[in-house]
Amino acid sequence: MAKFSRGAKGCIAAGHSATATAGADVLAEGGNAVDAAMAAALTSCVVEPVLASLGGGGFVTVAPIDGPVTVYDFFTQTPCHRIQSSAGLDFYPVLADFGTTTQEFHIGMASIAVPGLVQGVFDVLADHGSLRPSDVFAPAIEKATNGIKVNEFQARLFDVVSPIFMAEAESRQVYGSGATPNHLCQLGDTMRLPDLAATLSMLANDGPDSFYKGALAEQVVQDCKNRGGLLTIDDFRTYQTERRSPTVVSHRDATVFLNPPPSAGGALIGFALKIYGDDLCPDGWGSEDHLSRLIQAMIAAHVVRQHDAPAEALNDDQLVQDYRAMAKGRASCDRGTTQISVIDADGNAASVTLSNGEGCGYIVPGTGVMMNNMLGEEDLNPNGFHKWHPGSRIISMMAPTIARRADGSVICLGSGGSNRIRSAVLQVLLNVLDFDKSAEQAVSLDRLHFENAVLDVEPGLDPTRCIAGAGHISERRHWPEKNLYFGGAHLVTRNGDGDFDGAGDPRRGGVAITVP
Repeated sequence: MAKFSRGAKGCIAAGHSATATAGADVLAEGGNAVDAAMAAALTSCVVEPVLASLGGGGFVTVAPIDGPVTVYDFFTQTPCHRIQSSAGLDFYPVLADFGTTTQEFHIGMASIAVPGLVQGVFDVLADHGSLRPSDVFAPAIEKATNGIKVNEFQARLFDVVSPIFMAEAESRQVYGSGATPNHLCQLGDTMRLPDLAATLSMLANDGPDSFYKGALAEQVVQDCKNRGGLLTIDDFRTYQTERRSPTVVSHRDATVFLNPPPSAGGALIGFALKIYGDDLCPDGWGSEDHLSRLIQAMIAAHVVRQHDAPAEALNDDQLVQDYRAMAKGRASCDRGTTQISVIDADGNAASVTLSNGEGCGYIVPGTGVMMNNMLGEEDLNPNGFHKWHPGSRIISMMAPTIARRADGSVICLGSGGSNRIRSAVLQVLLNVLDFDKSAEQAVSLDRLHFENAVLDVEPGLDPTRCIAGAGHISERRHWPEKNLYFGGAHLVTRNGDGDFDGAGDPRRGGVAITVP
């Protein structure tokens, strides 16, 4: 936890100590929030390889102190040509073991969507950065070169996705444990990635064209051609970052800036805020009134996402109409994610959410870059895989969020957690705005989540008070302890006096650092 620190250079919260430290070091060197966020994002590709990669994508919401808020969409994109036949495609299922349950993912060369992270980093830096790219890339290069010890959370993720990261010889060589043959890196192992360090150095020196128009893209395209993949050189060369105006909603004294359509998360959070309402709960956090309103808001958002909301619930709501129009015909993807939240001393804020899916098993030879498996999402096409609309952004639940209050304070947050992103961000935001909780309290307080007629409740909430929405809830599951299932919300706030408060989510090994 990073607690109130007056006169500091900034504060960052992220899902790994090295990710947070990379951003903190850039702030200490005089970089702004965007410099720090991009340094942290690149470092997360080294130290959080299951969740982030140069071969994946994401979103950044940037709120300059003296300019408009912009959402940078550099998420993955479907190939620009239609598939005539699935014959010969390298596309197959694997089972990931979560301990209490298993989940099927699809990997292989035909699961790779067009990556956007590299282009996005350079575009965001070009618009808002104050340091040279070499300075921003330096922390990631250092970690890839000198190595990082695998912590408990990353070791757990490696165990879950072992069938993916052990699928091919190159990945086994990069991420295998020297101490334990035929296993991925274990807790305490030092993970060194010299090929990835060299790729990062190339990008720092040569820019994004070295990724999208050089040997790396040509290698991916050739391997796709030879091994049953889908990407062509045009997919790489035509990829562009999309700059979007955020979805803006008001809640009490705050203006909330959300990820707009075609992504789903921001629109659904905004809709849930409208349903929840502006009235304070007289009996406080965890009361029957509070939980009932939360559940009603979550049920409404879930129904909207299923596109069968009653007309009176929508009631000419432009937010929902925009989402439904832009989502039509697009693929959707809800995968593993990581979050970075930064505010600097001037009040500039950057919220970053990244994903590589789970990785497709294929590492571009000699580069250390694991490509994404975003086309391997079962929900992507209910009528069968590979029927997406060509050349379009994949819809995501990612919701990097920034709010400004009337007193000049700034709130910067987001979350990992697939479908739970929308409920995690909603609850943490309300904990700050409605219940005046500190960053640590706002993030660590127990959560609930509604989806597919099931209400999941963390242990600090009384399920007997969760009486709302009985007609929609067929099962209530009371979890015995906090769990990463409920997201990984990393939060930074700066009040009107310039005091910082930050917290990383303990459910996902979160860390916050204030730079004095």
